[in-house]
Amino acid sequence: MMTQPAKPSKNEEARLLRHTASESQLNELAKLAAIIADSDDAIITESIESIVTSWNASAERIFGYGADEIIGKSITILFPKDRIDEEKFLIKKIENNLQVKHHETERVNKAGKRIQVSVSLLPIKNTLGEIVGISKIVRDMTAQRKMADEISYRATHDMLTGLLNRGEFEKKLYRFINDHREADLQNALVYIDLDRFKVINDSCGHSAGDIVLKDVAKIMHACIRSTDTLARIDGDEFAVILYKCDTKQAMKIAKSICKSVEEYHFYQADECFRIGASIGLVMIDKNWASTTSLMQAADNACYKAKNTGRNRVHIYYDDDSLVSAHRGEIKWVSRIEKALEDKSFVLFCQRIMPLKHQGLEHAEILIRMVDKDGTLIPPSAFLPAAERFHIASRIDRFVVAEVLEWMQVNKHALSHIESISVNLSGQSLSDPTFHRYVLDLISSVLIDCSKLCFEITETAAITNIVDAKKFIAEISQYGVKFALDDFGSGVSSFGYLKNLDVDYLKIDGQFITDLMQNDIGQATVRCIAEVAKATGKKTIAEWVENKTVENLLKKMGVDFTQGYLKHNPAPLSFLLETSCSYACSQLKNNVVKMDTFAA
Repeated sequence: MMTQPAKPSKNEEARLLRHTASESQLNELAKLAAIIADSDDAIITESIESIVTSWNASAERIFGYGADEIIGKSITILFPKDRIDEEKFLIKKIENNLQVKHHETERVNKAGKRIQVSVSLLPIKNTLGEIVGISKIVRDMTAQRKMADEISYRATHDMLTGLLNRGEFEKKLYRFINDHREADLQNALVYIDLDRFKVINDSCGHSAGDIVLKDVAKIMHACIRSTDTLARIDGDEFAVILYKCDTKQAMKIAKSICKSVEEYHFYQADECFRIGASIGLVMIDKNWASTTSLMQAADNACYKAKNTGRNRVHIYYDDDSLVSAHRGEIKWVSRIEKALEDKSFVLFCQRIMPLKHQGLEHAEILIRMVDKDGTLIPPSAFLPAAERFHIASRIDRFVVAEVLEWMQVNKHALSHIESISVNLSGQSLSDPTFHRYVLDLISSVLIDCSKLCFEITETAAITNIVDAKKFIAEISQYGVKFALDDFGSGVSSFGYLKNLDVDYLKIDGQFITDLMQNDIGQATVRCIAEVAKATGKKTIAEWVENKTVENLLKKMGVDFTQGYLKHNPAPLSFLLETSCSYACSQLKNNVVKMDTFAA
């Protein structure tokens, strides 16, 4: 029979329990020590008198002090001078049993460099519950703060010039208007648009353009005061808030910017480029209701400066007639947007007639906007606004899509047509996304692309010479033809012909309207016809309205004419109504032109 073990006495049970508890505490303390040693955060303990009592490896890594250098010394050795009182405040809160959550602040490392830290505090209590010290967990937030600052900077600044961006500038302008609405101060807003900047961008490339923008930003910054705010608000547009500045001083600063930008020269490949600045100036007072209206007024004034000769300052006045006209253009923007959304644009056509021999049909397609009452609005009413507010390319997209769809739907009825030409704005010509849009459309439709002709103005082609050459090369691969409109209006027309592979030259109508009375105009037209013949191109004279002019053009060797003499604009369906027999009686190589900018 087995003997049962003796039951331990109560004293023995207590001894065993104390032994077990002691081992458990030691284990917990060992685990805690391991956590402290391996922690990426600084774990520091200090007495209630702020004397450091423990210091782990991460604390040494973050602050640079070894444990032997700091234990026994005041924790305030880590505090910037302007934050010494922070420790006293926190200890007082802890002593009053107030909860202290973690907070972000600054500390100083051994090298004297300020670092961003996050600090969490816990009180250390004795067995009587009295606070005898503080335990701190300190995390180095320098990298995170730097990243946050970088994100914030990128959100508020233009990364090229380092100036404020438009969004942040308008926020500052909004606060500026509201903070000083009741104050009797004179302030001003300056709106700057660079002149001839695009020539540098197109001739020398965007990297050269970036250099110019950075240089100009420095030039402008040197012209303003330390209290003023300068921003880059668009590609080549800048704005300045002038604080405590009367009209005379504001005009002086604006003219200084204008003069300094004009004196700037950019050199590349032995060529010298000069730019200018068209500046709008608006005085800010309590009558301005919003940032939008103020910015719009400044833009209006800048618009007048640009349209009255460029490289000058125009101050805004509420009764300015040209500014009022510009306001009218702004109203057209919403109407254009709605017309695009509702597809309330319609296409008309005007025939282009041969002067020498008959062949296939030519016509020019004109765009019209349908008003609410059904009346047709000519493009001269809305296209200037489209150009001014950078939505001309959207109209071009609409037109190109409509024409290609019409050609595809009616492809079996277009045998009498030589080609269809679409007039493109300068904005479309310089827009790579528009190029891709057109290429995607052309490659997706089942039509004879040789019947399509894109027409670009001479001014747009010269201004965007690099983009024009690229676009012509890309699209020509599909058999598409090109025409150069308003030819002869530029001072270097013939010099650019060798760089632009176009099929037609459309003689600027200004030479045609008074051709019979203008000897210089006759010499110009005759010269254009001869150069076109020598380079294998056809010529089209527009605005032909009487038989006498037509006969003279024929003698000069011009190939085609267009105008009210032979045809008034008609709906696009007119081209389908023309019978094949009638079409074959027309001159060969006719061009159907889509002129979104014809009156």
